[in-house]
Amino acid sequence: MNASLRDLNDRADALVPPSFDIDGIVERGDARLRRRRAAVAAGAACLVAAAVVAGAALTGANQQSGQPARNPTPTPKLAEAPAHRLTYADDYRERWSPGPHWLIQSIQYGDQRIRLDVDAMHMDVTDDGVVLVDEHGGVHLADGSTVERIGETAQQDLPWASGRVDSGNAGSLVSWFTPAEPTASLVVYDTSERRVVAEQEIPRCSSGCPQMGIVGDRVYVDDPVDETAASGPQNRVLAFDVSRGDVTATDTRAFWDDLRDQPRALVKSNDPRSGEVVAIDAWLATRGDRLALQWLVSETGPDVDGDGRGDGRAVFGYGGYDTGGRPVDLRLPEGYTPTDTYRLFQWLDDDRFAVIGAVGDGSLPDVPHGEGYADILVCDLASARCDLVSPGPDRRASYTDGGFRLVPDLDAPN
Repeated sequence: MNASLRDLNDRADALVPPSFDIDGIVERGDARLRRRRAAVAAGAACLVAAAVVAGAALTGANQQSGQPARNPTPTPKLAEAPAHRLTYADDYRERWSPGPHWLIQSIQYGDQRIRLDVDAMHMDVTDDGVVLVDEHGGVHLADGSTVERIGETAQQDLPWASGRVDSGNAGSLVSWFTPAEPTASLVVYDTSERRVVAEQEIPRCSSGCPQMGIVGDRVYVDDPVDETAASGPQNRVLAFDVSRGDVTATDTRAFWDDLRDQPRALVKSNDPRSGEVVAIDAWLATRGDRLALQWLVSETGPDVDGDGRGDGRAVFGYGGYDTGGRPVDLRLPEGYTPTDTYRLFQWLDDDRFAVIGAVGDGSLPDVPHGEGYADILVCDLASARCDLVSPGPDRRASYTDGGFRLVPDLDAPN
């Protein structure tokens, strides 16, 4: 008996413990989760199709009632939209008549430097390249191999309102208003097909209107004669549906709802299901070692300018979400010295967007005024972190000595 026990002990000692491939197990588990999510997404697609049919019926009822329509013909979500190349310009010359203008000479387009043969004042990005407006109102498309003139804007008429191009955060459509000869028209151009796909006179926009953005195949413009005379979600806006060729009166909340149904947008709220939705016009604030979405909650003090709001200290909210419900709470690079605020200027894909550092107001303790200015960071919602991809110009920015950086969708240096 004792000999048998010793023999068993010897055999037990000789056994090699089994090894576990932890990474492999995790990967197989992730693969199963991805397959389950794909199945759920396929089922959800059927439900979305049914909802679109029902929504179309409700839309008809809204239009017949004469009330502002909410989301006429829901915009389908863009599946697997191509990633955009990070775009900005450090190469420009200044012009001071009648006021300061920064004329772009070349642009950084991903890892490619594109030299321009025009002086560009404004740019925006589509899936297919960079659309630029020159100082005389010409519209040009730069795709990395050619720079082609594709149209003309109302740059000389009302540059603040209509002398610019506008695109969505995904897709190939870009829009602009033509010069008023005698009436301005809204032009929609497809940068993939290289052709104008629609041109439409917009009621009450005879000289052009400020553009709010493109969502799917719908172009939103601000109504210049707003009977509500108020700011906020009740503001009257006009939506031009490219596929149907009609213009619908709606409001700002409908624009938010349209954005909420797409990726590449952020929700300025502590509740991802409500609040203002923005595609580009978003500020992020430094909160310790992290960046969070920032939005105005209220302004205190007396109403000096008569706009119904206080003109004293501003009260901000922080946090926010993307339209998929992911929190905008992003780690800054380790050892990086930030400025106090950053502005989102370009979405690169459904997870990543680019921000640029503002001059700052010196409100952060132990941070020199102007530190982090014009730095470009790429922030990834999937990994909840930001990385510095292009430090700002070395010299301090000034109106007389340059040092600015120009980015898409902004008419002036950051």
